[in-house]
Amino acid sequence: MQIARLCASLPLILLTTHALGQDLWLAGLQAQSGASYAYLGRLVPADGRALGQGWVHRFWLDHVRYAYQSGEITIHGLAPGASYGIGHLGRTETANYAAYAGLDVRYTQLTPNDAQNRARGDVISPYLAAEVDAPLWEQTRIETAISVLTRTRAYWMRARLRALPVLPVSIEVINQGDPSYHKRTFGIILPSWKGPAGFTYSVRIGATRTGRESSKPFVGVDLSGATP
Repeated sequence: MQIARLCASLPLILLTTHALGQDLWLAGLQAQSGASYAYLGRLVPADGRALGQGWVHRFWLDHVRYAYQSGEITIHGLAPGASYGIGHLGRTETANYAAYAGLDVRYTQLTPNDAQNRARGDVISPYLAAEVDAPLWEQTRIETAISVLTRTRAYWMRARLRALPVLPVSIEVINQGDPSYHKRTFGIILPSWKGPAGFTYSVRIGATRTGRESSKPFVGVDLSGATP
């Protein structure tokens, strides 16, 4: 099992509101029974332009905790990781887009050890990621995102629907996995709010299901903010 969670969980349309030379910080935590995911990311303009209008450096740190069944044995995994990528963000009259390429470095510790797991130990893998935010119909937008770790063939795909002000919440569906597992997430994103230091906060709730296991509820919080 290899976790692929490489895309920023922030609507791309927000990137176009930041001033020249500003960096964007992203952080978050998602937790459920037996699993958690925490991340800290930073997008830095590479050409002095505003975010959403050119090239960016993308720095990412995360930590994954999870468990899965191997026969009658429960395997517990811890997988801290870091990645760096170069990307291009842009927009048309109606849509926003981003594309990244880089390297992901991860150390996965399994207890007990699972010799069949390709992700155990140190793994360095190239990654590719892309995001598009576009109108679907009047007052409704859809955000799609995908990331792939090419060495382990791990993938992460998300579709998020926003229909503000018609609906006060956004809805998302996530599919992720690799050759050894498949996981689906259904989530609801509650209305965001401004917090200390001008950071924007949002809360997500929903449920995940891995393979034929029963669904597990989760709760998550994400925050984002710009710095000079």
